[in-house]
Amino acid sequence: PLIFSLLFGRVFCSSVCPLGGIQDLVLIKPITIPIWLKTILRFIPYVYLGLAVLFASTGAGFIICQFDPFVGIFRRSASFSMIFFGMLFLGLGTVVARPYCRFMCPYSILLGWMSFFSKWHVSITPDKCIKCRLCEKACPFEAINAPRIRPSSSYQYRSIRQFYFAVILLPLFLFTGMIAGGGMSKWLSLKHPRVHLAEQILREDNMRTNQTTEESRTFREGSTPVSELVLKARGIKKKMETGSIIFGIFIGIIVAFALIRQTILRTQKFYTPDQRDCLSCTRCFSFCPNGQQRIKNLKRVEVRHET
Repeated sequence: PLIFSLLFGRVFCSSVCPLGGIQDLVLIKPITIPIWLKTILRFIPYVYLGLAVLFASTGAGFIICQFDPFVGIFRRSASFSMIFFGMLFLGLGTVVARPYCRFMCPYSILLGWMSFFSKWHVSITPDKCIKCRLCEKACPFEAINAPRIRPSSSYQYRSIRQFYFAVILLPLFLFTGMIAGGGMSKWLSLKHPRVHLAEQILREDNMRTNQTTEESRTFREGSTPVSELVLKARGIKKKMETGSIIFGIFIGIIVAFALIRQTILRTQKFYTPDQRDCLSCTRCFSFCPNGQQRIKNLKRVEVRHET
């Protein structure tokens, strides 16, 4: 899927992914999401992706499979809370096009990065854009970039100042992310089963709790000494601390570059798909009058050739 996205865009999302397909089936009347809300929601998949890599690399678990609202339904092994979570997304999907794919799925981040550099990405029209806006109205994912005229000189000057200011703030975002990630390492390390068990055993041995757990009782019935468990837990905590700092820096970079991206002025004459957010569903192409005319012309040529 990543290779195909690098070549043709996010065709995996439009043609293969069953999670996207089931959300397309329930879509009735898509609404437009405010820009400020969409900007905030777009950070959720980055956090999800960062935590997924962190937990997988430290052995804490595979949270993508654990908290995917549809995997458990397809496998018929989901808990009631996850079934409710999945139904909630499907209910939301009747008015918001693919809410999980756009604002939750961590894999969509990787596909979007590849699609941004795709060589043969789907285009709205093979001919000149007539600015009829039919493609913009047809796209339920709001992934169509509208034409932008060249701004005034004063606006360009203000945008340049904002760009330099955002670049100057980049180290601050990285430092803040590093501190925040390091501060979360202790809490994140408790998500690892071995660390959680070691903390429970130490609380029991130090008389800080009178309640035992099934895991602690099972451990005491085994032959592994407590010192060995604590030593392994310390090693995991060190890995988690390093990983949490990297995770914080990663989020800081994402926030900083999102801010920098807002200050960059782009001018374009026609309506074009956003190569990162576009799911390559070709709805825009099928609504484009020029695209429809080209399809008719190709059919006429095929008929003449057969004749």
